[in-house]
Amino acid sequence: QTLSAAEQWRKKMTQEFLQNWNWAKPLSGLFLKTRDGKFIVAPKSLGAVRGCAKKQDKVVVHHVDVQKHNDQTNNLQARSIQQRLRRIALAKQTSLGPTTDLQDASKLLLDPMTLRRFKLEPKKEGKQIDRSLRKSRANVADVLVKTHKEFLKAIVSHQSDFIRFHRIKRAEVSKLARAVRDHIDRKEKQKERNAELVERDRLAALKANDMRAYSALLEETKNERLKFLLSKTDDYINQVSALLSEQRAEETGYDTAMDRRSSEGSYFLSAHVKKEQVRQPSILVGGDLKEYQISGLQWLVSLYNNRLNGILADEMGLGKTIQTIALLSYLMEVKENKGPFLVIVPLSTLSNW
Repeated sequence: QTLSAAEQWRKKMTQEFLQNWNWAKPLSGLFLKTRDGKFIVAPKSLGAVRGCAKKQDKVVVHHVDVQKHNDQTNNLQARSIQQRLRRIALAKQTSLGPTTDLQDASKLLLDPMTLRRFKLEPKKEGKQIDRSLRKSRANVADVLVKTHKEFLKAIVSHQSDFIRFHRIKRAEVSKLARAVRDHIDRKEKQKERNAELVERDRLAALKANDMRAYSALLEETKNERLKFLLSKTDDYINQVSALLSEQRAEETGYDTAMDRRSSEGSYFLSAHVKKEQVRQPSILVGGDLKEYQISGLQWLVSLYNNRLNGILADEMGLGKTIQTIALLSYLMEVKENKGPFLVIVPLSTLSNW
């Protein structure tokens, strides 16, 4: 069958295009779909065409209107399509999107990196690059892990050193505090023992009526308050002894020189002039008084006979209450003094009374 004019023209153009161009297998490229469902290739796209025989921009158009054979019209259409495809290709390569601004397009064309063809690495080299990247990442990760472990190890070591240092310091402080406490306790105990010895010696001198020894021991204690009280007590004793001697002289009319000499020797002798031998009253039943309680009763009766006041100051539990009851019983039985007597007692000793 005879081909139509359009088909003959298309076949001729295809042969000329294949003769003028040296095609190679494209690695990648920009393919555009036309309105009637056919595809065209954008020129100078990445990997689309290599080693062209002629340095000219052409595009294969498969939808040429067979009714238009005017060369000028075909050139105008090809040029408009070429410009549109170039803008789309530039927008795809730069990821800037399609643009209609000619000034921006000129800037992109003047940029030497815009139309740069990137070399595709072979698969083997890509695997090597990927392997080296993984190895470098693993090395970096190992270094980071090692650094982190060393940091944690340093923290743990510092913690151990810190705890050990303060434990040693606390032990040293405790040892020092214990030594100071023991030293203070020893000094206090030694001071108490010395005070007890001095007190015992003073009491022994006082019982022996040795006022000189008592005063000497008192001087050794360096107790200013006790010295002051003792000096005042001596003054009062001398005054009371003098008053007792004068009163006795007025009542009896005898010379008081002997009493004055006795008052200088002992206040007890000057105060307790009237002496009486006492015994346990028969009306006091329930038990016998002990020897020291009989001595206390004799002292209380001596106070009564010499018209003196006194305080029975025995230790607790030695029988102060029973000695007072014995005094009242003695006064009723021997002195025939039936009272009345004013007795003020705590509630705990009310049953004895």
